[in-house]
Amino acid sequence: MGKKDNLGYYLYGGNFKSEGLTPNNDFYQNNLFFKTSYEFNNVNANFSLGYHQTTRQDGRDVTSDLNYSDDLEQLYSQLNINYKLDLQTELSLHLKSSIHNSTFFLKQFSSGANLQVININDKNYIGSLIFSTKAVENHHLVAGLEVEEGDLKSDYINFGKRQLNKFSIFVNDTIKPFPKLTVTPGVRYDYVSVVDNFVSPSIGVVYNVMEDSLIRAYASRGFGSPSLFQLYGSGFFFLPNKNLMMEKVWAYQLGFETSKIPYLWVKTTLFLFDIEDMLRTVFLPGGFAIVVNKDNVKQQGFELEFKTVPIKNFVLYGGFTLTDIRDSKTDEKIKGLPEYSVDLGLEYGERDNYLITLRGKYVWWNEYGFYNGKYENFIFDLHGYKKLFKRKGYTLEAFGSIRNLFNSSYYAIDLFKNPQRSLELGLKLFF
Repeated sequence: MGKKDNLGYYLYGGNFKSEGLTPNNDFYQNNLFFKTSYEFNNVNANFSLGYHQTTRQDGRDVTSDLNYSDDLEQLYSQLNINYKLDLQTELSLHLKSSIHNSTFFLKQFSSGANLQVININDKNYIGSLIFSTKAVENHHLVAGLEVEEGDLKSDYINFGKRQLNKFSIFVNDTIKPFPKLTVTPGVRYDYVSVVDNFVSPSIGVVYNVMEDSLIRAYASRGFGSPSLFQLYGSGFFFLPNKNLMMEKVWAYQLGFETSKIPYLWVKTTLFLFDIEDMLRTVFLPGGFAIVVNKDNVKQQGFELEFKTVPIKNFVLYGGFTLTDIRDSKTDEKIKGLPEYSVDLGLEYGERDNYLITLRGKYVWWNEYGFYNGKYENFIFDLHGYKKLFKRKGYTLEAFGSIRNLFNSSYYAIDLFKNPQRSLELGLKLFF
């Protein structure tokens, strides 16, 4: 990593190997990453190129004597060019590409014999052009277009190959009609070759009630598109469904945020999502699975977040989310989606010298009983670091983590149990 004049550069190469923290979850990966940036007059450009080669075990189904594993190879790149037309106006070009070669293995665990091997080649290219200006007083206008092309090849894809083409155009404006009020209207049009076209309007409003408190409101229309493999792919007990439609959603949010309470920042949000033709995985006789447009769903609830200011080097923070997810027609609760979650954290230290963090997380998944899930416990992790010394341009830091501090069991599906307590120690050199 370094910089010479207007040219910056970064190069990373590494290897990661693990026997897995649970049985049959070995992991081996080679990584290579390069990034460079260049600044010249009104132009700022950066380019990155990366490569991953991975071999991993994905777990074992003891009941069925099956073992899952895969070999993955990925080459990806990104180019960003920002050109300032003047102090208020900017034009940006973004190009991305990725090539994935994947081989998935289904084996009989007792004998090691291959029962099924799936090879997939997935190519994806994205380009976007964005225009942004603050030339008009009290306005920040952003407009752009995006083009995407994807190719999926496999012997387990109908006709061996499928293509995805997307085109979108969007515009939004952030308006300040009054000093305390900000309004952001927007609209986006999407063309998706495998499903329908879609128009997504949105509007957001922020009102500063006082210097340290604000109210937020937001409404938007959006969609989710099925993947090419869900439409045309098969294998590993999975069946295609070429009749899938996009899922469509109206989203509404209302929130309040304040730091008016002494020593405390609080943020709360009410939300409502009306989802039509929700994409869901269902299981068929014989153990096969297929994705269908099964439900019209109403998802509503609230979120609460808080964080204290440092008090004698201690900081306490956390969050709580409660979600009610029901079929809009039958009023039946939807299984397999979290009903509520809790995040807690306690920090002690001085960030520029040392820091100790205790973090806990709990999620109630409301999963089907036949999955034999066990998720009654919090999972706590303990992290810490200490800067050992600083020299001109160099810093040596020691760090450590104890994950699953109390060795608790937590999993929604017994096929994928969580790791037991583990310890991680290391050194970081910054230069």
